[in-house]
Amino acid sequence: MRSSWPVTGTVAYLSQPRLWGWPLAATAAGWAVILLVFAWVLITQRPAPELGFFSTLVGYLWALAKAGGAAFAIYIALLPLLIGMACEQLAKRVQRAAGAGEAREEPMPLALWSTARVILNTLHLRLGWLLIGVVALVLTGPLGLLVGAYAMARIAVIDAADVGLAMRGCDGLTRVRLLSAHRAELARAALPAAGLNLALGATIIGWLFWLPGLVAGAAKHILDWPEVRAMLTRHLPI
Repeated sequence: MRSSWPVTGTVAYLSQPRLWGWPLAATAAGWAVILLVFAWVLITQRPAPELGFFSTLVGYLWALAKAGGAAFAIYIALLPLLIGMACEQLAKRVQRAAGAGEAREEPMPLALWSTARVILNTLHLRLGWLLIGVVALVLTGPLGLLVGAYAMARIAVIDAADVGLAMRGCDGLTRVRLLSAHRAELARAALPAAGLNLALGATIIGWLFWLPGLVAGAAKHILDWPEVRAMLTRHLPI
């Protein structure tokens, strides 16, 4: 199935410890910052216990929503750049093993600008899913974590595919156009990615493999996009 690549990519990544390296370290650092922000906001915003049961419950739900919103804001601002840089070698190896040849990424300054352009052009999606996640936490409490997992997955599959496109030498505008052209496909892939997020999150440490696993899956998957196949054909040696 075309939408199963988050699962197959993560399984492939888990089965090859030699690929863990920097992607795992960068993910650990990113999640550490996110969890620290979440815990700090939750602790500082918790209600006073003398308010009564109902007011305390509402206060804790509101504190949970604010903590989740702050953590998700860090997630959409920090992790795309951090994981993108850390997972470049992972994406290169996956694509090379899939027969795509050597990477053709842009020089570092242009690559950073292209990534920033993708983030800015998808900012409405990032902020929209942030709002949905916060509202879900306010209205449903812990059940809102399910919505939050899907919201994270919607952004993560975009960023994972973006890393794969970057390794094929696509500039920011081209990456934005391709991600937009395949947005329905990426939205479908977000569902298994969200389920995988929850499953790995239940083991705590398994969460560290989620984003690199998505990059591994997306790096191979985007090679099947017609536009990318056309680029590969043009770059084949004569």
